[in-house]
Amino acid sequence: DALFVDSTKPTVAVQIQTISVWLRKLIRLSTNIRPTPSVRSLSSDLAILNGIPLDEVVTLGNWSSAS
Repeated sequence: DALFVDSTKPTVAVQIQTISVWLRKLIRLSTNIRPTPSVRSLSSDLAILNGIPLDEVVTLGNWSSAS
């Protein structure tokens, strides 16, 4: 009953590290920004672009400050 499974081993749940690698590869393919932005940074940017207040993004993203 895993949310993510390996296409070559559909009965085995995918490990967190594998999902992390998949996300980094997807980000690398989807942007020309170098060095590639982190998932944390991108998710914070998306939250702000979608109207989440900056103070909430800082708190929930465990950022030390808004700058």
